[in-house]
Amino acid sequence: MKMVKRLVLEKLVGSYVDDFNKLEGYAQELRDNNLGTDVIINISKEALLEHGQRKFLRMYIGIQALKSGWRAGLRPFIGLDDTFLRGKFKGILLGLIGAVSALLPKAQHRWCAKHIEANWSKSWSGVQMKKMFWWSAWSTYGEKFEDQLKSMGSVSKKAIEGLLWYPPQHWCRPFFDTVCKNYSCDNNFTESFNKWILEARAKPIIKMLEDIRIKVMKMLKKLEEEGKKWTEEYSPYSMDFHQSSEEFNEAAGPSKSKRKNVSKDKVDALPKRSKNDGKEKVVAPLIAIVDQDEVEDGIESEDEDTVLAPRVIS
Repeated sequence: MKMVKRLVLEKLVGSYVDDFNKLEGYAQELRDNNLGTDVIINISKEALLEHGQRKFLRMYIGIQALKSGWRAGLRPFIGLDDTFLRGKFKGILLGLIGAVSALLPKAQHRWCAKHIEANWSKSWSGVQMKKMFWWSAWSTYGEKFEDQLKSMGSVSKKAIEGLLWYPPQHWCRPFFDTVCKNYSCDNNFTESFNKWILEARAKPIIKMLEDIRIKVMKMLKKLEEEGKKWTEEYSPYSMDFHQSSEEFNEAAGPSKSKRKNVSKDKVDALPKRSKNDGKEKVVAPLIAIVDQDEVEDGIESEDEDTVLAPRVIS
């Protein structure tokens, strides 16, 4: 029965083994059709020397169009997160954390606060401790971060010691540089990409790579078309949000005390964006996936629970 199931699956999506045999031809097609594209395939030296066999080890693809677009108009921000493949041969898609450290030593590395909190809370659990952690991570300036640590210290000084084992400059907002203009301290937007390509991750390697390439290409085309409709320097969504913020500040008053005492009627009177008003939400032409993959870690692999070091956003 298993043999029949395997034959049916291979007939539907192609042979997993055959795809590996066709990789070099696929790599050349990518290079020929997008000049400047980098494709590197590594094979196992050990298998070649000991058994005389060519065994696939890893592969890197850098599409020239994506590289050019990122350099020309996107923020200097790269999100990294590996994800497990679900096909016959398993493996990991995107494991470049070590490479980034070696090749871009001057880049500021951020660690995913969500993973830090998951590891830290194994010793310091509870709703209140979780709130204190995120209040610390979301602090907007150094003094606020220190105040949050003092509050946490009133509950447990050892909890602070455990938290500061993770250098704050990697996961706390006050210590981020201002070059890329991004204050994200978690990696949700990258992990949501893993969910976006969930179906592709179970396919043979070439079909998986093609599915991902085509999905990204269509998404970029859609965002490009939306960007052409802009009438301002910034996206309509950003301008709408900015206008709402200004109207709120005007109604609330400039001081914090006035903002706390602003009447509910004034706030309710402010224009609100309805999710069901029939208008399509316009976003900036960036590689951004809006779905948050909150449960992805729980279904990936048992191996993820053994990772004690936080992941890198970079």
